[in-house]
Amino acid sequence: MLLQASVEDLKSGAVSRAAAHVVVAMRQYPRGLAKDLRDEYLRELAPEAALFKDFLALKRKLKGDHNYAFHSAGYERRFGLSADGIAALRRLAELSGKQDVCLVCQCHEDQRCHHELLLLLARKWWQAETAPVRFEYPIFEARIRPGRLS
Repeated sequence: MLLQASVEDLKSGAVSRAAAHVVVAMRQYPRGLAKDLRDEYLRELAPEAALFKDFLALKRKLKGDHNYAFHSAGYERRFGLSADGIAALRRLAELSGKQDVCLVCQCHEDQRCHHELLLLLARKWWQAETAPVRFEYPIFEARIRPGRLS
């Protein structure tokens, strides 16, 4: 199954390599995260630099309101994956049929996250079993076409 967790979960031991294949999927590698806590770091599963920069600027402007910044940055409309990102997600979706795979990001469970968009893609494109997504993403889901995003 494809799962998601926060860096905090990983650092605290709530998520571990003993229980899942752990993949950090962030634009920037998290400070202070020991490499032995994860199996892979895949930047190609993170949002593109311009989207991430816009999101961070809005989050600062909105005094830390993560979910409103996610919405205001147009994440659902703008998030996409490169060919390398699609290949990496496919590999992880296939691996998740044999063992749990956990995508890790800074976001907490009460925050919208690109990992949920990745779970939706893996579910739609490769019929991967995934953890439930916590939020609704109607704009993003409407963009999902077989093998591509419109």
